[in-house]
Amino acid sequence: MDRSPLLELARTMGMVRSRADERLVQAAETGGEADLSPLSVVESHVSETLLRWLLTYGPARALCSRTPLRIRGAIFDAVIDLAGSAVDVPLSFTDCQFFAGIRLAAARLSGLRLAGGALFPLPHDDSASTSSRRALDAVRMESSSDVLIDGVQIHRGLNLQRVTVRGMLRVHSDPLRQTEAFGIDMHEAEVSGPVLITWDRPSDSSVTPVAELVLEKAHLAGGLRIEPKLLRTPTGPLPDHRPGSRRLRLSAADLRVDGVVTLRWLDLELVGLRSARIAGDVEIYGCRVSPPDLIGEDGVPTLDLRHAHIEGVLDLYGTTERAVRPTSIQGDARFEHAYVGVLADHPENWGLTTATPRAGVHLDGVRIGGFAHGSPMSRGDLRQRWVELGTERAAARHAPFSVEPFRTVAARQRESGDDGAATRLLIRGEQLRFRTMRNSASPRARFVGLLAAAIYGPIVAYGYRPGRAALIMIGLWIASTFVFWYGWNHAKFVPTEPWVYAAYRPALTSTLETRRFPPDQERGYRDLTLPPDSTGAENLPEYTVFYAPAFAADALLPFVELGQERAWQPVGWVRAWMWLHILGGWLLASFLIHGVNRLVRS
Repeated sequence: MDRSPLLELARTMGMVRSRADERLVQAAETGGEADLSPLSVVESHVSETLLRWLLTYGPARALCSRTPLRIRGAIFDAVIDLAGSAVDVPLSFTDCQFFAGIRLAAARLSGLRLAGGALFPLPHDDSASTSSRRALDAVRMESSSDVLIDGVQIHRGLNLQRVTVRGMLRVHSDPLRQTEAFGIDMHEAEVSGPVLITWDRPSDSSVTPVAELVLEKAHLAGGLRIEPKLLRTPTGPLPDHRPGSRRLRLSAADLRVDGVVTLRWLDLELVGLRSARIAGDVEIYGCRVSPPDLIGEDGVPTLDLRHAHIEGVLDLYGTTERAVRPTSIQGDARFEHAYVGVLADHPENWGLTTATPRAGVHLDGVRIGGFAHGSPMSRGDLRQRWVELGTERAAARHAPFSVEPFRTVAARQRESGDDGAATRLLIRGEQLRFRTMRNSASPRARFVGLLAAAIYGPIVAYGYRPGRAALIMIGLWIASTFVFWYGWNHAKFVPTEPWVYAAYRPALTSTLETRRFPPDQERGYRDLTLPPDSTGAENLPEYTVFYAPAFAADALLPFVELGQERAWQPVGWVRAWMWLHILGGWLLASFLIHGVNRLVRS
């Protein structure tokens, strides 16, 4: 048998104590796999001190192979502590049992793969933080290659805070072996490749082994995908989760993703992407997003996109997939001050197909680049109902009403060519705004709200139907023309100049001819009763002829001077009609100008 320098060195230093230790040393030297699975349970125990010695002791490293160190079927009773160490070869553990966990804090690895086996929590340390009780403590770990955790029975969870992985990070679990839900903490992690969180699940099960995923302030250059590996694609609703069972909680505030975020076929408690910056699409479909069992739906944010920036499509029903079930959202969807490039949603996302919608939508300050073409939500009434969901929840909490969401969504509808739906949405927003004012505690606000509901809304639809004001003005002009014509023929008009009326009372009975008056009118003729056929009548000056249509237009249109209203004035009931006519003209002209101005600005 060939002599093994590495084995002799290990024996000399007292590192080898069992057959399992010998096989591990030989595999490290030759580059083969240390397969301990044929050994008995008692013989499979490996010294964690030996493993650290092989990976970090200089003379031992000089005798080891540069190929990955592969171990199968080993049992480690103590902590695998490589904290702060630099390991220059990838590590691979298959079907190994780590009864005291793994500590890789501040370690520099060349790659890590855990496949099968079990990973138990680190020993309790009163001086340590709660995160140190995870099964894997890898705070500030750096890996120059992939980190793969496949099918491992994980207890407590994985602490991957501030890790730097120059490759893929994948965690795949088997619910049949996973006895308890676990968490993954990747706070401020940096991963250059894709991050994949997956598990095996039959299509008729809602078991979610991952209870919490923390990605706050993380940077994922290769995207994020969280989904179970299904035997077949489900088309019906997710099975009801068992009371008290955990659902996935995604906390990813200030997350930065350079690729696509995909969440599929999940039972979620929270999708928290507040202030996230995502350069690609966000696909959330086939999921159920609902608040915790012990908390009511109202006011609980389950889809939190406040201040988020999504450059691509926010897909909530699977526009690129066939036979996809739309995501069901309960609780509150928060879009305040977010930017969404394209929104692709479905009525079932918000429960709009039911009598009582399940979700509340908050859209204050949201910016939406557009809506997906061919979306089931393209119907104007559905989109209007969607916008109203947020106002209903705000009213229930006595929050101030904002009309901005209506204007934002209407602008996108107008850009897509649906002007009718956009106008109806804007009208609905103004209607709700003035309705809120009617319920205000301020007397002035209540008066404005009542006035708008009684006049402004019915006449010109809050300024969005200015054509109505023009039609009403035309109708009022025609009606007043008839009234003024009737009044003239029944002596209900007199000249506005007193001396004209006093001097030529008999001449005023004729309506369609010009009358002339004495040239010395400045002396005053209040008591003069000169008949129209008197001598010198042909030399009298002209006076404006009364013309009913012109008088009606002169009184109706503000800032228009035709001379009729200045020359003639009605008396009796015709005078009362004229004041109503003038008031209507000012009101309708104001509505018309305001409405035209709104159309020009939009």
